Amino acid sequence: MKLKELYDEGFLKTFGPFKEKIGNIYMDEKQHSIPVKEIIDILGYHLEATYDSSRLGECNDETKAIYINPLSKKGIQNFYIAHAIGHIVLQHNKKKEEILK
Repeated sequence: MKLKELYDEGFLKTFGPFKEKIGNIYMDEKQHSIPVKEIIDILGYHLEATYDSSRLGECNDETKAIYINPLSKKGIQNFYIAHAIGHIVLQHNKKKEEILK
């Protein structure tokens, strides 16, 4: 089943120009979690390892990196990746920079 069959158009629109590619991600019916790693690939980001707990889930828009601890359980990693996707899609880092100007 494709993500566009699971989520409504309004939600997928939040991904802007990536809406179609993300909507076409296929999820196996036995899969119980959102394929966050596929989503970050489409968004042009990659994962980088960190063992510094204060940086977990941090995303760097310049280097397109999301920091996770590779020793953490998969569910914890997925949480931090999904959290970072939210910041990327909602452009929180850009809004923060505008506020600080």
